[in-house]
Amino acid sequence: MIRTMKRSFQLLFSLSLLVSCDTFSKKDKVQANWPGAMQNMAADVKKLVPFIYDREAYTDPKNHEQVLAYLREFAQAAHHVAPEMGKSFLGDDLLIQYSLKNLKEDLNRAAYTFHIGQKDFSRMTAKASLNHCFRCHSVTQAGKSAAWEIDVNSM
Repeated sequence: MIRTMKRSFQLLFSLSLLVSCDTFSKKDKVQANWPGAMQNMAADVKKLVPFIYDREAYTDPKNHEQVLAYLREFAQAAHHVAPEMGKSFLGDDLLIQYSLKNLKEDLNRAAYTFHIGQKDFSRMTAKASLNHCFRCHSVTQAGKSAAWEIDVNSM
């Protein structure tokens, strides 16, 4: 009986160790993915900005598929960013959770309304969604160090 209890304890300990190592590994991966996720979103912003700040280009039927694809890519990239990813870089700040939640909602709304033909509303929503990016990137030390490679002459 003691032998069985000892084995049960060893098994339970091994299992808990395995789970904690797996959780630690996931946490490390999440934190490591933060810069990559931010770079993906930055690339999407860079593609969208010339359209967002040019009403004619945004609403031009010949650009429909391209703009819709860019909106969807940006929304998808935002959905791959979890608030937990930024904690090691920005601390436990509710600003991250608030901004990411609203960014995701706005981008989904912009893509959906663009798809159904409400392009002016979509453009306004997409443009306003960038405020969520600038909010974090203007108030945190880590965010200020981000390189915004946007060519204002292309707008």
